[in-house]
Amino acid sequence: MIVLNGRRGQIVAAGLLLAVLSLAWIGIVAPLAELYQERSLALQERQNLAAQMHVLAASLPGLRAAAIAEPDRRRPVASGLAGGTDALAAANLQTLVGQIASGSGVTISSVDTITPQNSLWGRRIGVSLRLNGTYRAIVTFVSRVLLAQPKMVVDDLELHNTSTTGATPDSLLDGSVSVFGFRMSSHGS
Repeated sequence: MIVLNGRRGQIVAAGLLLAVLSLAWIGIVAPLAELYQERSLALQERQNLAAQMHVLAASLPGLRAAAIAEPDRRRPVASGLAGGTDALAAANLQTLVGQIASGSGVTISSVDTITPQNSLWGRRIGVSLRLNGTYRAIVTFVSRVLLAQPKMVVDDLELHNTSTTGATPDSLLDGSVSVFGFRMSSHGS
């Protein structure tokens, strides 16, 4: 055992004390300070969120009153498929979808009529299509169907890449899709 006396012993003792204090700082104080800082920021964010929610909650009665007082312009005018019967409405839907497809560069290889059903929005009329075209053309077709008047819905879209060179926006795809429109009559024939 080495015993250090005098000035040399004091310097070694001070160095050991400094090393122990540094380890305590790194191992205990610094992590606690960081945890305190994180919790403080989280608390501040929650207080800001609570203040924003309070402002929004206070504005809700005024928004409700304004919504009741102003005519509802968001609700679309009833735009259903033309046709006095389900068969005529399906034929009109098929014609409309065919026009959109040819304008989009999509080829329809077959069309099947889907059995009409009653729904909340009227009589649901649908057609099932087998189609092919480039990825871009099919995306254009689907977006035009969704934006068309009368309103239509796309369902069961399934695409398969027929290109052997890999998938690109100009790859040829085969697929199927169902397109539905609504006839405003609740009784079908």
